[in-house]
Amino acid sequence: MIALSLAEIATIVGGRLVDCDPAAVVTGSVEYDSRLVTAGGLFLALPGERVDGVTALTALAAAAARRLPALTVVGITGSSGKASTKDLLAHLLGVASC
Repeated sequence: MIALSLAEIATIVGGRLVDCDPAAVVTGSVEYDSRLVTAGGLFLALPGERVDGVTALTALAAAAARRLPALTVVGITGSSGKASTKDLLAHLLGVASC
């Protein structure tokens, strides 16, 4: 995760902060499962009756990508094999970056 303050994240996703330090910086991972959040991490709620966490996640990802001008984004599409292809690419790119 690119280090962002809670205030920056709230602005990006159109949210509001309650009972927290707006200057606190998220430096850990972003999780969908609250049981997996560690110190410095961020929990993202998924769509519900009154909120849409997917839209917020898209806005946050786009903002993070804009901060990495050398970033290359790749989309994997199709009707089958996406998960396997993603896993294979993750493995190959992990080895290539060593």
